[in-house]
Amino acid sequence: MPREKRKAISSLGGKISGQIRKEKRTYAELARYALTLKPGKEIIGRTRFVYPEIKDETLTVKEMMVLGIANRAMHGDVGAFVKMQELAPDKNDDTQQSGALNLSDFYACCEACGYPKPYPKQIEMADFVFDMADEPKMLLGARKYGKTDYCTIVKARI
Repeated sequence: MPREKRKAISSLGGKISGQIRKEKRTYAELARYALTLKPGKEIIGRTRFVYPEIKDETLTVKEMMVLGIANRAMHGDVGAFVKMQELAPDKNDDTQQSGALNLSDFYACCEACGYPKPYPKQIEMADFVFDMADEPKMLLGARKYGKTDYCTIVKARI
């Protein structure tokens, strides 16, 4: 391919990449702004139905969302329960001090590194790698399943 054509393609790719970064930055700013807004009376009314002790009308959308997650967790939503544990970890939880793998930390680390939420088998792999037993171990798994990536994330916590 001629140099001029490669340069033009590269330039176009850089411009598009810049536009996408700008859009993501704009979306993030809008999301942060939306979380500071005050919810409507209808949402406050529904929240008061679930939590009658709430009297303050200065709650933000973010605070209402936390209450919504708590409500879903109380109704058996496991994902909401895990999110509540991430938002408000138990200070008496022994898994923080011991070497046990804390799933909320593992999920947060995966998210921060740009990896998707791990599959149950990947969590099993993480537990296997995190186990500090002295006997030799061999980790077997299919290609492209995340053995290297997820195990490196877990080992970084040690």
